[in-house]
Amino acid sequence: MKQNYKTGKRRMATGKRIAVAFVLMALIMPLSNTMAQVMNVHESGAVTTYDLSNISSMRFSAGNVTVNTLENGTATFALSGVDKLTFTHIINSTTDIQQEDVPLLVAFPNPVKNVLNLNINGNGLAGQVHIVSLSGQLMQSVAVQTNKGMQINVSELPSGMYICRYVNGAEYQTVKFIKH
Repeated sequence: MKQNYKTGKRRMATGKRIAVAFVLMALIMPLSNTMAQVMNVHESGAVTTYDLSNISSMRFSAGNVTVNTLENGTATFALSGVDKLTFTHIINSTTDIQQEDVPLLVAFPNPVKNVLNLNINGNGLAGQVHIVSLSGQLMQSVAVQTNKGMQINVSELPSGMYICRYVNGAEYQTVKFIKH
């Protein structure tokens, strides 16, 4: 720990903060269970990247961090020069993307005056789009045949907030919109 003579408070050296943060992260979330797949060592403007599945061990000692890889490669970084360690998840294929990452129903513009545009990213089944007032009254219902974009004329609706709900046999999603 270093003493800050202006404030009288003690602070930890940068390298020790990184070491403590990494050790705490390793205790809370072991590398084998983490969502991160890549570790980046940021040092003096340069970035060294390691695939976590290729790291056999990491050691913090004598002011250094040593990274040992499964291919018997070893790299040592002086903690005084390491700005930060970052961990990121890289998606290698579309099978890693979960369905909830892509909204099922997108409505725009919001607020709308005349025509509400809808993008439906469903499973391809025919369905229905319902426009419902906040009091629960069904204002419009439109059949949906494909996952393509569609437009609904809402110019006759009174100004206010509405719910647009897409429903098919297996999926549904609701979005709110404002009619001016």
